[in-house]
Amino acid sequence: MHPLGAALVLTLLPAWAAAGEERADPVGVVVAIGDVALEPLVTGARALGRAIWRGERVLPRLGTPRRGGDQAMSGLREAYFEADFLRCLGMLQRPDLSFERFLERGAGASASTAGVFAAGCAHGADNVELARQLLARLFNHELDVTATLRLMRPDFQRLAEEVRRGFRTQRRVTWLVRTVPVAAEASVDGGVRRCSPTPCSVDVLPGQHVVVLRRLGYAARAVWHDSSAGTIVNASLDEAARPEATEQLVDALARGADPGRPELGRLAATAYGASVVVLAWRGKRAGHAALFDRHVGRVVSRVSVVDPKRTSSAASADKAVRAAIDEWRGSTMPPPVYKRPLFWGAVVGAAAATGTIVYLLLRSAQPEYEMVFP
Repeated sequence: MHPLGAALVLTLLPAWAAAGEERADPVGVVVAIGDVALEPLVTGARALGRAIWRGERVLPRLGTPRRGGDQAMSGLREAYFEADFLRCLGMLQRPDLSFERFLERGAGASASTAGVFAAGCAHGADNVELARQLLARLFNHELDVTATLRLMRPDFQRLAEEVRRGFRTQRRVTWLVRTVPVAAEASVDGGVRRCSPTPCSVDVLPGQHVVVLRRLGYAARAVWHDSSAGTIVNASLDEAARPEATEQLVDALARGADPGRPELGRLAATAYGASVVVLAWRGKRAGHAALFDRHVGRVVSRVSVVDPKRTSSAASADKAVRAAIDEWRGSTMPPPVYKRPLFWGAVVGAAAATGTIVYLLLRSAQPEYEMVFP
């Protein structure tokens, strides 16, 4: 091969190799919400390609409230009303009747019931000082104890009212709740007081309280804080594991959240371990689809297709999914070789190299003359 041709090939070869490289197809998930038929959506997505598609179904439903310790709570009531106070106090050592755990789970009502019976059993066992301490804990957390107190003995009710009076004159302190990331919801003492989005402020009685922090896509975190340690509560939230992310997604959809929100797209990507997620749902007369691309961190296409018959949107959801994927494909398709900067950089480099070689070849071909002086 002529040296000039060899130089040109060697210069352009890296550009051609780089231009031919394409990013591997990401993992994609089509999520059918509610009664939308899943199989046609997945088939259509696979026909369009650009991702390794699979299907998942979400049936929006509100989670069953975690009341916790129902059977144990019944046993606690039974022990109190049978005046078996020692057995009652022994049962309170069980993890499923833990006052602190109830608050950490946001079960303020269960914490209130367990706390009142704990104080009542201590009072029945003639440990008045312990009963006062347990009642003070309840009133410091400002839990609603009215219903349970009605079931207790009159002498215990009088003691409870005496302890309560000591808290009515206390002045509140203001806590500033800060989280990383921001925009979390803060719930204090099982939901007695709330604030959102963080950073936000909440007023509490002096003492120790538990702040439960929640944000979509992140694991819930309970932080115990005492006023003596300052008035600023700082906490960092970890990304939710897949089971918790799935539970959050189902719960958010059941509460009427818009599936096209970026937060829900990101949540679905975490729940199903995907880079690209298409959520498909039906409206009254239309099918909807929203595609979230984790690589860019946003919803890149959202499509609504009105059903021509205006009676059912089953087919419209399929069309919306196809249109959303097609729009996303158009934004992620690699440009032609001649539109890539690397290619033109290589061409310029090749032209410069070619010019240099031609110059050197022509210069070496020219005759040389020596001047001889007599």
